[in-house]
Parts: sequence; structure tokens; C-alpha cells
Amino acid sequence: MKRIRAKEILEEKPILSPLPSYPYEFCTWYRNRTVQLNSHVCFERNYYSCHYSYLHQKVDIKVSSTRVEIYCKGIRIQIHNRISSQFKNRYSTKEEDMPDKGRYLEWNEQRLSKWAAEIGPFTEEVIKHLFDSTPIREQALLPALSILKLTNKYSSTRLEDACELALTRIYSPRWKNLNSILVANQDEIVRNTRDKEALPVEGFLRDDDYYLNIEEEIK
Repeated sequence: MKRIRAKEILEEKPILSPLPSYPYEFCTWYRNRTVQLNSHVCFERNYYSCHYSYLHQKVDIKVSSTRVEIYCKGIRIQIHNRISSQFKNRYSTKEEDMPDKGRYLEWNEQRLSKWAAEIGPFTEEVIKHLFDSTPIREQALLPALSILKLTNKYSSTRLEDACELALTRIYSPRWKNLNSILVANQDEIVRNTRDKEALPVEGFLRDDDYYLNIEEEIK
């Protein structure tokens, strides 16, 4: 029996698939994760890219102690080294997953920058710094959108004032910085300063009798 088995193995060897390049690991599946507008899937508050053609689609992720694999309809579409759970808001991005310039049909850097400029110059500057500070510009799409959507809760004027104040403290403010300013009503500092600067300069006014008295004294 052993000889027969060995012979069968030799016959089948040419058509066998190669062994995986990494050892087997226990893994956990997470179902129905949405590919976000920056072509990334979120896991443990970190982000892993997949091809932009899967934008808004539901995918499954297979997570082991060292890897994160992304599947769509049972087919693996990307694999990443797992980011340690002690880190937050880190990105693992494969450049081939990112679209060519201008390929996004919805939110992109140009559209977000235009929205920021409509709010005001300080908001525009915050969004510009955000995109300039990320190694891959698509990574800034979600943070930028979250900042601009603060106008859903607060007014555009308040967001502009919060951005002005934040830029005096931080080179590239993020959502948490601006939200803290707005929650604490610290943006009033900017408005109060602006109102004081707008007040007219008033001198000491004297009536006509004052000057008549001076002329009499001189005589």
C-alpha cells in the first residue's frame, strides 16, 4: 500500500499547488465591511487599501496575528501586514490600489478644497495642510471630509473661526482639535477680537465753549 501511495503522489506532484510561503495561522473573519471613499477598509481604527474599483462595495476581511486579507465575493483582492492594535489611524496603502488623478467620481481633493474655500481662507488652509501632510493624498479624504461636515452641526462661520484659532496653535489641525474648540465655544475668542478691532476709534470731544474760554485766557 505504501508503494502504491508513493506512486500516486509522484503522479500528482506536477499538478499540485505549491505550499504557502508563510506558515498556517489561526484567523478571524469580519464580514460586510464597506470600502470607503479613500479605497480603504477600516479595522481596529486603522485602514487597509484595496483597488478603487471596489469603492462602496461590501467586502470581508480575514485577520490573523500578522496579516489582514481583503476578500470580495470569496476572491482575495488584497493582502497587508497587520498594523499593531496599539496604533490608531494608521494606513497601509498599496499605490496600485489608488486611482489615477481625477478618477474619483464623488469626493476628491479638488472638490473638498473648493468646499473649504467657500467656507473661508482659514478652512481652506487647514484642508491644504491636511492633504500636504499625508504621504498618499487619498489618505486625507476622510479626515478632510469629517472636518468640513462639522458645518452640519455648527455654522460655516463658526468652523472658519475655529480654523483661524486652531492655526495659531497647530500647523495642521485635525477634526478632534476643531471639534474641541467648537464644543468649548472657544471660537468666540476670534469673534470677540474681530469685534474689538472693528470698533471706531473715539477721541475726546470738546464743545465750542472750550475753545472760546481758551481765547479769553490768551487775551
